[in-house]
Amino acid sequence: MTKRDLVKWLERKKIEAVDKAAEAKDQAIKNAEELVYEKLGVDEFINNIYSSVSDALDKYEAYIEKVNSKSDTGISISPYHYYYGYNTVLERYGDKRVLRNRLVELIYIKTEDYNTLCSNLREDCRNVHRTYDTVIETVKNLPTAKDGIEYLKKLGFDISEIQPAEKKKQLPATMSVNVDVKYLLLNRKDPMH
Repeated sequence: MTKRDLVKWLERKKIEAVDKAAEAKDQAIKNAEELVYEKLGVDEFINNIYSSVSDALDKYEAYIEKVNSKSDTGISISPYHYYYGYNTVLERYGDKRVLRNRLVELIYIKTEDYNTLCSNLREDCRNVHRTYDTVIETVKNLPTAKDGIEYLKKLGFDISEIQPAEKKKQLPATMSVNVDVKYLLLNRKDPMH
């Protein structure tokens, strides 16, 4: 294995870690938003109004059928109008999930706790990126790929898939770079905590 191969492997690991951090960030934000929606009673509200919306849509459909059944008048209503047609309205509001999504799109959360959470999670994602950049640059600056492998072992990487069969020498202490390993997201259940 060459240093170039080792760096390419690390770059793949970086992509995986950045993706994992982004997924953890998105999930944490979604969980925080769901707590707000719960406090606001969004689901209770949707359940309370859904039968009314459903009844209104049924009456709308019946009205369209009534008007359209009178073919002798030369007047009809198209259920397919791009914005107001029955099918469009049904698509937008005829399902509880869609109705809920439309409602939560209108809710803007601007609390200090929420903003701090989002800011901290974005910073964690940037730290994952920066930490991998530091590790990659350190490996590039080491004299050999073997030294790079030893360095990665010290950081906690599972290098079994790239480990050559030959014996490795110990990484010189002067080659060590201070790295916050929690941002490498190695074998952790909860990536950011």
